[in-house]
Amino acid sequence: MHGLTARPEAQLGTYVASLKCVSLMEDDMAILEGSRNTEINPHTMDKDYDLVSVLYHALQAVETCAQYEQDARSEGSPQVAEFMRDVQQQNQQIAQRAKELLFKQKQV
Repeated sequence: MHGLTARPEAQLGTYVASLKCVSLMEDDMAILEGSRNTEINPHTMDKDYDLVSVLYHALQAVETCAQYEQDARSEGSPQVAEFMRDVQQQNQQIAQRAKELLFKQKQV
């Protein structure tokens, strides 16, 4: 296993972990709805969580594949290195798309 250094993406991991700790029961949601003028939409919460989770995992894959690419190059395996680079780029595109969708969701 490779030692990965902490990056700003790690903060996103903390955010994702905190989302996992949030569990609102129906009664809790009713109380919250009564204390505010806006309704809580659990479907939006799930959707946002899902997008953040995909973003987080895609960024993790980008970082991991960068290390794997270096490993393959240092071991003299340019085909494996190129494959890891391709996977890294695909995950960068996935992360970018997830970010765009998250921002669009917040503007609605």
